[in-house]
Amino acid sequence: MIEHPYFTSLTQPLVESGRFSEMAFVPEFKRQTFVSEQQKWDTRLDDWNLPHPVGVAFTEWNVGLCDACPNPHPFDGIAGAVYVASFWANLLEATYTQDLDIRTINHFALYASGNNFIHLFHINGGNFTIGNEGHAALLLMDALGRQMIGNLQVSDMPQIQLDDGQGGTLPADALEIWGGYDPETDTYKLLLINRDDENAHTARLQLPADWQVDSLSLVGMTGTMTDDGLEFYDTLLTPQKEGFEWLLPRFSISVASFHPSVATSTQEALEEQGEGWAVEGWHRLPGRLELRLRAAQPTPLTLTLTDVLGRIHWQGNHHLSPGENHLRIPVGEGFGQLLLLHLRGARSAYTLKIF
Repeated sequence: MIEHPYFTSLTQPLVESGRFSEMAFVPEFKRQTFVSEQQKWDTRLDDWNLPHPVGVAFTEWNVGLCDACPNPHPFDGIAGAVYVASFWANLLEATYTQDLDIRTINHFALYASGNNFIHLFHINGGNFTIGNEGHAALLLMDALGRQMIGNLQVSDMPQIQLDDGQGGTLPADALEIWGGYDPETDTYKLLLINRDDENAHTARLQLPADWQVDSLSLVGMTGTMTDDGLEFYDTLLTPQKEGFEWLLPRFSISVASFHPSVATSTQEALEEQGEGWAVEGWHRLPGRLELRLRAAQPTPLTLTLTDVLGRIHWQGNHHLSPGENHLRIPVGEGFGQLLLLHLRGARSAYTLKIF
């Protein structure tokens, strides 16, 4: 399948009538449409005896196509940026969850000239500039470009009421949140989009108790919505008593980045503490983790498998015997997901990062 998904007939009347939150919901709505179409082709694979699975290629992803739009136009500012960031993130997540078989995402026009400012880059009068959608794409790829982390759970999600176009309202989450990880720098990232065109919202991030995070970097963009005015922010936050807290401006895109130091103990340190056990190796296999440990004496251990946000996937107790020990731990099929295995003895602890 080839999708050339301009949705100008939806997005243009929404932004020109001031319904920006409704416009920001379009990517989620279209994702549902794409997934339904993918399911039809998955069914046809068997029904029609097709030789190969059918994937999808996206050749456009702009907020709209409007050569006749005045300059400036709401598309030129934060409205177009929010749309692009949400559209890309929704497609990446649908691929991560294997709901969409995306083969490629490209763009027929990498840069544009004139007043149709809905592309990544612009060249006018020989001057090169990054467009609003370009800034949004840079933020998104910084957060999710290396590796996406799925199954994020959010509590106390603020709600907004959207115009359903039929005289009623439709409840929707005010925020969209995705998680990412950069293995080269061991940095965790959150992409947060505030779809509320009226109110800012407070985000609170709680980390596992055995993580030490000295600071959190917050970068992002917002704007005036009605024209091409953009505002950028870049700040460094220090942890409070229960984690980090910051304000997400109305109608904004933010990326929060942090580098944790997980408390670990080496074999020598463990032996100095008198327990005499150590992890000698591990292998992640489909559906399970095989762990090899060595103990100098009988040792009780508590093992807890969590994701990067501290949610428990599995927990159990085990008694190590003197010598070499082999453990098998179920990890599920979480493809591409980083997990943490916490091993705790009476006076020591060890944490494994499992890719």
